[in-house]
Amino acid sequence: MNQRRRLIVAALGALLLNGCSQAQVARFPRLELDPLDTPTDLEGTVLVNFWATWCAPCRREMASLERLSRRLEGRARVVGVCVDEDLNLAREWLRKERITFANLADPGMRASRAALALNGLPETLLVAADRRILARTKGAREWDSAESVAAILDALASGRG
Repeated sequence: MNQRRRLIVAALGALLLNGCSQAQVARFPRLELDPLDTPTDLEGTVLVNFWATWCAPCRREMASLERLSRRLEGRARVVGVCVDEDLNLAREWLRKERITFANLADPGMRASRAALALNGLPETLLVAADRRILARTKGAREWDSAESVAAILDALASGRG
């Protein structure tokens, strides 16, 4: 990897890891959430994206999360957590946009807001199989870009948190 690419990946890693400090949640809590579409859970290595249909940045990043879910296959899963109150609207939107990665429902962030100190959308956490939060990202990203994928894989390989 050339020097420029290393710097880009390092900078992106820092962006992905923003907000992941000792003062914040170090472990991903066990949340009781119902499936929005496909039955799933938050076990194993997972990139958890909190989103809503009314959140424009959330909607913009979903296609890149869909592509990322295919790129990470076998290394990590992408799971969405929809916080909409109207879950039928959310299901329709997922079908219309052809989003196939699994999604859970947390209407109004009732389970996740306090447990994870969520205060805005979208927010994405990279969680190791042992439930350590390896990275926490606030705001939308182009998740399937080469730099984002490299930063995610680097975080998974190094287990930093």
